[in-house]
Amino acid sequence: MPRIEVDLPTPDGPCHATLHVPADGLPAPAAVLFPDAAGPRETFRAVADRLAADGYTVLLPDVHHRWGEWRPFDAATVFSDPPERDRLMTMARSVTAEMITRDAGAFLEFLAGRPEVAGPRVGVFGYCMGGRAALLVAGRFPDRVAAAASFHGGRLADVADPDGPHRLADRVQAVVYVAAAENDETFPPEQYARLEAAYAAAGVQHTMEVYPAAHGFAVPDNGTYDAAADARHRAALTALFGAHLQGAPRQVADLDFTGLGPATPSPSAWADEVLYFLLVDRFSDAREDGVRDLAGAVVAGSTPPWRPADADTAVQSDADAQAWR
Repeated sequence: MPRIEVDLPTPDGPCHATLHVPADGLPAPAAVLFPDAAGPRETFRAVADRLAADGYTVLLPDVHHRWGEWRPFDAATVFSDPPERDRLMTMARSVTAEMITRDAGAFLEFLAGRPEVAGPRVGVFGYCMGGRAALLVAGRFPDRVAAAASFHGGRLADVADPDGPHRLADRVQAVVYVAAAENDETFPPEQYARLEAAYAAAGVQHTMEVYPAAHGFAVPDNGTYDAAADARHRAALTALFGAHLQGAPRQVADLDFTGLGPATPSPSAWADEVLYFLLVDRFSDAREDGVRDLAGAVVAGSTPPWRPADADTAVQSDADAQAWR
């Protein structure tokens, strides 16, 4: 999938990011991918590429941009290397809820001005600390976020955290999906129960599940990666965005124009059928008796077939439609 390197402005300075776009070049619904504590890297760029292939424009930002040109981490070994683990934890703990909010506002403003993006509402999703960020953004920008997902996110409902996502439940308008890891000390059962209770009390449409896998299960370069859990997470994200972050159909096979039957072999042929249908509907009278499609079948529930009185205005054949084109 095409990747565009960008440096977008934030209140705290420029943030480098990659924008992953569908290969067909059409505008698409946008999503923001918040990476784990080790930051953006090829494993997350591949995640963004896969989502772009499904018809979304995906922004993958550098959540550590305030550190300047920081040295990348090796996610496979960082937790077994004490100095590197300390460096990672220092950087991760420096990212506050207010920083996430300022960044997210900049990301949303950036996406709103991009020609690759369709629609005002976006999806947000993340992993580990990025899962917490996604749920925070859903609460801080309720009118902009349509769907939010957290995968093995930590500190999602810590009673001692004044900025926990559970405290924003009554503001969330998005549909939320939370996939927890089992035996995860960063998101223990009491936090799970607290977050679920908060969403339920606020009437948030949500799904929460515990995967039989360790923290980090969905990130291939993590030492705790679990292929089965990764496949399950991909299916869940596809279903969430497919149901709640929909754009225009991107290929003929996606089209389901009621009454016209299966999609025709090419976009131009489909366009002719749609134009024909709309013109018949426009220039016939308002009775709901049905018209005939290009195959001659009656289309129930639309305007009536041609009558002699319609001779000057009705469109009744593909030749008529071509003339109107």
